[in-house]
Amino acid sequence: MIKEYNKITAQELTNYYSAEIFDFADTSELKPEDRMIGQDRAIQAIDFGLLCKNPEYNIFLAGAVGTGKTSYACRAAHKIAATELPAQDWCYVHNFKKTSKPMALSFKPGEGEVFAKDIKHLFEQVSNKLKDMFKSDDYDKTKMALFKELQTKQEALWDEFSAFAEMHEVMVQWASKEARINMTPLYEGNVIIGDDLQKLPKEIREKVNEKIFIVQEAADEMVRRSQNLEELFVGNMKKVEEKFVMQFINEYFLALREKYKDNNVIDKYLDDITQAILKNLHYFKTEPPDTEDEQLNQTLMAEKRNFKIRFRNYFTVNVLVDNSNSKGAPVIYETNPTYQRLTGKIEYKNAIGVLSTNHNLIKPGAIQRANGGYLILNAYDLFKNPLAWEGLKRALKSGYIEVENLSDQFTGVNIITLKPERIPINIKVLLIGNNYIYNMLKTRDADFGKLFKIYADFEDDMENNKENAFKLANFIAYKAKEKKLAAFTKDAVAKILQHSCYIAGSQKKLTTYFNEVLEVAYQADVWRKVLGKTLVDEECVVKAKSEMNNRVNRYELYLQEMVQQGKILLDTTGKAIGQINGLAVLSTVDYIFGNVSKITANTYLGTDGVINIEREIKMSGTSHSKGVLILSSYLGEKYAQDIPLTLSASLTFEQLYSGIDGDSASSAELYALLSAIGKIPLKQHIAVTGSVNQKGEIQPIGGVSEKITGFFELCKQRGLDGSHGVMIPGQNVDELILADEIVAAIADGKFHIYPVWKIDQGIEILTDLPAGKLEENGCYPEGTVHKLVSENLRKNSEKLRELDK
Repeated sequence: MIKEYNKITAQELTNYYSAEIFDFADTSELKPEDRMIGQDRAIQAIDFGLLCKNPEYNIFLAGAVGTGKTSYACRAAHKIAATELPAQDWCYVHNFKKTSKPMALSFKPGEGEVFAKDIKHLFEQVSNKLKDMFKSDDYDKTKMALFKELQTKQEALWDEFSAFAEMHEVMVQWASKEARINMTPLYEGNVIIGDDLQKLPKEIREKVNEKIFIVQEAADEMVRRSQNLEELFVGNMKKVEEKFVMQFINEYFLALREKYKDNNVIDKYLDDITQAILKNLHYFKTEPPDTEDEQLNQTLMAEKRNFKIRFRNYFTVNVLVDNSNSKGAPVIYETNPTYQRLTGKIEYKNAIGVLSTNHNLIKPGAIQRANGGYLILNAYDLFKNPLAWEGLKRALKSGYIEVENLSDQFTGVNIITLKPERIPINIKVLLIGNNYIYNMLKTRDADFGKLFKIYADFEDDMENNKENAFKLANFIAYKAKEKKLAAFTKDAVAKILQHSCYIAGSQKKLTTYFNEVLEVAYQADVWRKVLGKTLVDEECVVKAKSEMNNRVNRYELYLQEMVQQGKILLDTTGKAIGQINGLAVLSTVDYIFGNVSKITANTYLGTDGVINIEREIKMSGTSHSKGVLILSSYLGEKYAQDIPLTLSASLTFEQLYSGIDGDSASSAELYALLSAIGKIPLKQHIAVTGSVNQKGEIQPIGGVSEKITGFFELCKQRGLDGSHGVMIPGQNVDELILADEIVAAIADGKFHIYPVWKIDQGIEILTDLPAGKLEENGCYPEGTVHKLVSENLRKNSEKLRELDK
């Protein structure tokens, strides 16, 4: 028997967590704290990015889901926003000069709504005052005076014209219905009507016609002069109306101008309103149209009603962003960042199949609402939406946000729509994603590096020390209070601490995937109720973890059943040549577990080298194929220094049909190969995992805890007899996070874990033979593994030489 190799003790498997480090009985004694744990580097980056007001210093938060990126981004943004002034209000108003281009007006926080009410009040007052004006005695007297003056001058023109016509022996009469002048010639004082003119002599007819022509010219001149008088009347009437209007409504405009005297844009807007009122005064008159055509009368009245509705809309202020209730800069977390939810949109009304819009139907996006503050977005959600990323970049690069009709960018048909005035923006964007998205943007989008200069990289884990353990306990206390859970005993917290190490995959680390840690805490509280306890204790946590696994481990149980039924051939007792139990990790969407596979090696005379059967049938991944090739290199360096390596051997994973990758079984394959070459039986009650390099050094692998658990479950089903165990790389010892049941079996000597650093150590454990060291004569000592292997290789070489002869 060879010397006893070191085994991992139960103490080594439990010394990384302990309830004794906590000085509280349960979490109700702690001061709950909601703060980021274990992300000092990322926090420093975020805090710097928030303090830096350069528009290009937006922040990209990278890290895995569940590390608290979103929670901290919101918390940090709200914290700094609370120290800053509220952002401006923004309004859109009707542009009376360019109706398709609504004007954007900015106000101090809360003044936007006040301005909207002021303009609404202005419209109501102006409408009422104009009605009063058109009914006033002064207005009627002035209007009648002008009208009488017009009538007097027109009558004078008519009298002058009538006298001129009488002098030329033509009788004239005004036909009001036909709006024309009837002219009847006279001859010797008698009226000539009908065919009487044709009965007169030619010379007389010509004189009569000449007189009619002269009178007709005079009539045209009279009509022209009368029209000029009417135009003069209309102009004078307009001046009078404007004078009266300004007298009646100017006090309201003066009050607003004084109130907003510091805003030149509003002063200009009020000028535009005044001109619009003066231009459309006829719509404010209450008297019906002066026409006898009933249909035309109804049409004009309908037009007046429609104008009043439209004019009321013109006076309506669209308060796009209202910060009246804000106590600091805005923080907007947009969970559905589509293009329009980011940049805003223009809505339409459908009236009898006709689409229409106005400035009141402009709706803000997240960028407008976050203007002057902070915008938080999830990168994955952002890139799921067409044009959203380009819209965000365009706004950040230009410093302005412009509301556009999205249909113009997807179709060749341009809908008549609005082109609202763009708004200057000043926002800080916090974009939350992972390292894959960050690297993709950094390498493929030239704008990204210019716009997002702060990179906050969230860690997957943190140090497992007393300080972080207490931080985790405080965090659990905070969540227990927030979610109205019962308090957790210190034993329960210690068990959650162990689970945190398991997720991190190391005794020296705690995970920062707090969502997964809290999931155990939440479910443990449910089991507390089921078990009828007042506090969440260790039993509740263990039960929660067990039940969580039971819900998702169907595939693992199915494979275990196949082994029990003998459908998957595995030996866990005795010895066998060229056969070993290798360990691998399998996974489903929700669950990872260890699986045992029989690895076999066959050797035969030839020079084909080591054949990887999985590789030959294209079921081997590149990492696994590399691991097998390394075996040939090891054999060559170890045994072929003075003779050619004469070997034909095949390796395979028995009953494995889904393919394999990774090199974590390469040491097990090498043990099987050495066993087959040297005809040395290997223990079947010890399973092996670990990678090997060309020098025979064991290298660390992943999933070591799951692999050990998988073999333990198999041996437990068949009955632990104290011989069963697993051989693992020595570097993986600090990654062992095993269930209490396995630790107890190790403590009782029923199960063993052997850490190894070299192939020589492992082969001695598996064979109970010394590996052997090369002596000065170039040979290995008798009775050693290497001696048996080298001798058989030498024999193969000699047989091949004889066959060649």
